[in-house]
Parts: sequence; C-alpha cells; structure tokens
Amino acid sequence: MPRKIGERIAYKEIKFSTEFENSGFNMEKTDNGISLSIPNIKKDHEGLYYCGKSLNLENVTLSNGTFLAVTDDRDVKVSVWQRGVFDSVPAGASVTLHCLVLSESRSADLQMLWFRAASPQSHPQIIYTHHNSSHQCESGSSTHTCVYNFTKNILSLNDTGTYYCAVALCGKIVFGNGTQVHLGNSGC
Repeated sequence: MPRKIGERIAYKEIKFSTEFENSGFNMEKTDNGISLSIPNIKKDHEGLYYCGKSLNLENVTLSNGTFLAVTDDRDVKVSVWQRGVFDSVPAGASVTLHCLVLSESRSADLQMLWFRAASPQSHPQIIYTHHNSSHQCESGSSTHTCVYNFTKNILSLNDTGTYYCAVALCGKIVFGNGTQVHLGNSGC
C-alpha cells in the first residue's frame, strides 16, 4: 500500500506525515517543487518513490517514479583471475586453462562458466564446466580459494580465441581477465 512521506501545500512549509516525522528523511523546496533525500539508506527503504502534484484532492498527477534498489553490503565478494596469454599451441594439442577464484562463499554455491570469444564477427560460445572442468579448493577462516581447470583440444583456428572463466553467484556474473589461445606451427 502506498504511503505518503510528506507534502507541501502552496505557500506553506513542508510537512512530514506522522510515520515519517522521525525517519531522518529530508525534504527541501526547489525552484521546480520538492526534493527528497534519504541519508543512511537501509534495506527497508527500498521501493518505488513518486512525486505527485494536486490541484484538488480528487485530481492527483504522479511522476513516473524512481525505484530505489538497496543492495546488502553483505553481498558475497568474488574475485576471478586468469593467466593472460597461453603460448601458441600446435594443431591437435590440448591446453589446460586455469582460473583462480577467491570468494567468501563455498565452491558449491558458485556456478562456474567458461566463455570463448573468437573473432569480432562471431558470438561468444558458452561452456558449462560442471561437465568438463575440475577444481581444487582450500578454505580459510573467511575466504575460499578454488582453482578451476578446463582442458581443451585445439584442433584448428576454430578453437582459438580468448577463453574467459566466469562465476555466477547471487545474480551477478564476475569475469576473469581472459586467456588468449593461439594456433602455432606444428614444427613441419
């Protein structure tokens, strides 16, 4: 149910509704109306805020509204790192790509993905690692370190490009810096 924070009647001072009198919210007159500021944001401040104008009690015009999304400062923090360039490999060789993930969450809570970006004209390919990746994890008191390995046979130019590991967690995707894989001479 919508709740009125306050109002300003023409030529009068701003007045807060009873439930918002001690909220810490600030309303100020501006050249074009009223501004609302909310110091010390809390999760329960999240919501859709409207500004309305009324010439009489029956006819109220509302603004489009502004949605205030409050993220929890306890969001899990994740860092993803990869080695930048892999040495050129001959056709038919296999490479093992490594991805280091530092997080405040156990590896079971992480969804690990690998992407391959080739030429600018092609779309990235997604590789789900739960089928073809291995990992080793160590847990400290507040952080977890996991190394994810992905092995790929480089058969032709179609297998080259930049491989990115990524971690999906709590609605976010965090990408590594990418590892470039080049096709080299077979020595002939």
